[in-house]
Amino acid sequence: MVPRAGTLIITHGLNKGDRMAKISLMVGHKIEAQGADSVAPLQMTEYAFNTEFAKGLAAVLSKDHDVKIFFRDGLSITSAYRAVDKWGPAISMELHFNSADTPAAYGTETLCVSRSRVFAKIVQDAMCKALGRDVNGGDRGVKILEPDDRGYTSVTQLQCPNILVEPFFGSSEKDCALIMANIGKLCSGIEVAINHYLSLT
Repeated sequence: MVPRAGTLIITHGLNKGDRMAKISLMVGHKIEAQGADSVAPLQMTEYAFNTEFAKGLAAVLSKDHDVKIFFRDGLSITSAYRAVDKWGPAISMELHFNSADTPAAYGTETLCVSRSRVFAKIVQDAMCKALGRDVNGGDRGVKILEPDDRGYTSVTQLQCPNILVEPFFGSSEKDCALIMANIGKLCSGIEVAINHYLSLT
């Protein structure tokens, strides 16, 4: 079911232990402009895929944390993040996938500004391990953004650590097959990474 513009899917943490934190997941793009299309075997837009990806992440993370999924439907990036800021998360992630004109492009990368570098590196390493990038190549690293770079507006809207993740290329058949075969591992890997990062703060 596609959410209505401006609504949130909310998942509350089940355990109120010491590690509990507020975690924001922003679905990249919006229903009226859904981002890049992915090739077979995935064949989903960024918006559609990352709506499902966010639900999977929230299901895993909500074991220990309070998680909200935010959407940009009908909103500007700034307006969408205003609601996130009001909620007051400890950390935030915006979910995307990459795309290129050539089907040969593949890999995983994480975008951020310098103040979120540590969080970004921990999540990047975890995603690469979950997808086998650490063995088979495709670790594109952490990209520190400048004001003219894509994604800069998103990752600078909050004072808390805020990153934009692109685990795979939707334009690569092999990457699409890889993500479909390993989405559970990816969610679990990000959960471990987030808990590790939070233990450092």
